Amino acid sequence: MILSIGAAHTWEIRSADITSAFLQGTIDKELYMRHPLGKKREDGTPKIVKLLKGQYGLVQSPRLFHNALQQRMEEGGLEGCIFDPCVFKTVKTRQWLFEQLDCPPEHAAYVKSDPTATETMLAGCWVDDVTEAGSSNLILDWFIWHLRQRFTINEKSTGECEYMLSARIVRDRDAGVLYMDQSAAITRLAQKCGLDKDPPTTRRFETPMHVDLPTKHDEKTTEYDYLSVVGAVLHICGVSRPDCSFAVGCLARHSKTAGEEHVEALERLVSYLYQTRFKAIVYRTPESADNLNVPKVYESGVHPLDVNERNPTTVYVDSDFAGADGRSTAGHVVFLNGGPVIWSSKLMKVAATSSAEAEVIAAVESVKTASHFRSLLVELGMTDSDFIDVHEDNRACKMSAESLKCHNRARHYQSKLRYLQECHQNGSTKFH
Repeated sequence: MILSIGAAHTWEIRSADITSAFLQGTIDKELYMRHPLGKKREDGTPKIVKLLKGQYGLVQSPRLFHNALQQRMEEGGLEGCIFDPCVFKTVKTRQWLFEQLDCPPEHAAYVKSDPTATETMLAGCWVDDVTEAGSSNLILDWFIWHLRQRFTINEKSTGECEYMLSARIVRDRDAGVLYMDQSAAITRLAQKCGLDKDPPTTRRFETPMHVDLPTKHDEKTTEYDYLSVVGAVLHICGVSRPDCSFAVGCLARHSKTAGEEHVEALERLVSYLYQTRFKAIVYRTPESADNLNVPKVYESGVHPLDVNERNPTTVYVDSDFAGADGRSTAGHVVFLNGGPVIWSSKLMKVAATSSAEAEVIAAVESVKTASHFRSLLVELGMTDSDFIDVHEDNRACKMSAESLKCHNRARHYQSKLRYLQECHQNGSTKFH
């Protein structure tokens, strides 16, 4: 989300890494441990010491570090969001920032041009990694300076954002786009599996998996390092490859009973990832979306790459019917500024008795996710839209959601359907 907003507003985007994060928190209760060097008392019993700071291995260390980080943010006037406490926002005047930094000469001309102008910054935290996007280098310089007063910053990992969670960030400012891919992580995974050779044209895969799903086995019949590879693919798909979410979800269900059939399907998925390793998520400015060399007419009049300045969030939802052991799989993807920011593909916990029911269940999950995300954007001041555009391809689902009727055939999932009906009635959701 930070990358998407920064790209759309042509802001500066940087990253910072806090060194020894879990050692930065202050213990809020009495804790004792044996001396780490094994020192003993005169009587030969182990020496016990009292902890004053957090330590790696303590259950409360992550919470203590987050409390310390949040306190430092609040001291600088950064407010944490209600809908995501790991996202912070602040607005400062140029003159105030300039004075806080002791009037650095490189910013003198910029501040002098309009001292009372305000600068905006967003910061997102992932444990000890902080990604920040700001309207100028001035406010980002101040933010890093503010963090240094309390924490030790890894200078090698601090600066313009080039990598985030193993994803490479490439920005084309002239074109107004930002690319995010995981070509390096995919290449390492393919090398581990021995699949890092570009195959001939006849062996290239156009899709992540075959149309037929792998069958379920009763026991594991292979010594292949199945769990490790599936875990690596799950990480890749969760960061930058939503196109493979359904495939890896299907393969993860057979982790304990994997056979040669599943290994073959997994290697096909890894091969597909390697062959398409340079595919990237793209975030755009509204101006760059207008210059795309694509047709202008699409179903519902909307192209996934179109960027609506007032309502930049779009949701796409779909579901199959009884595709895996009688249960359906629901999927949705949330677009922001032309690129996906949230996506999911999960097996439903209940068995749907019709395709309409499966689509309603999938639509409910997507609307809940998008409603929370829209509330976060409104809190950050990034949109003033009061509704969400949801693209649903099932006619029965849309007609049921847009009416207030109680259907006999839907009485066993009436509460979910009623939620969609209320969202449509109060105007918070528009189906397309």
